[in-house]
Amino acid sequence: MYSSIGLLVRLKSRVRPAGCRLKGAAGFTLLEILMAFLIMSLSFTVLFQVFSGGLLGLTRAEQRIESLQHAESLLARVGADISLEVGRQSGSFETGPEWEVAIDLYQEEGASISDALRGRLYEVEVTVRGMGPPISLQSLRLGEAR
Repeated sequence: MYSSIGLLVRLKSRVRPAGCRLKGAAGFTLLEILMAFLIMSLSFTVLFQVFSGGLLGLTRAEQRIESLQHAESLLARVGADISLEVGRQSGSFETGPEWEVAIDLYQEEGASISDALRGRLYEVEVTVRGMGPPISLQSLRLGEAR
């Protein structure tokens, strides 16, 4: 027969404090699994923010490129579709951005323009607004002799 002290020693040896493992016991504790899920969710949150920031930057870059292409096409149209006359013209593209073309006679202080070019050299400025910050391009164009 077992004595009461021997039975008590045997029961105490089977009861283990939380987090203690028996030698050779396999598996993870609930706390370890919860910590792994916490670390994994924080990692996914950081990755999501990095990728969403990258996509936002890509969208902004595409908008700037489209605005620049619109401005370049307008600048190429000056003298062909858009008359080369002093003044301002404006409109909007089918995709939404607004544009403005400003044409003035070229005048620079201290610059010596030959008589052949005087009154024929125009300063052209094209501005496109509506997709991110405005894009502005400038050029000089040679017009018809008056």
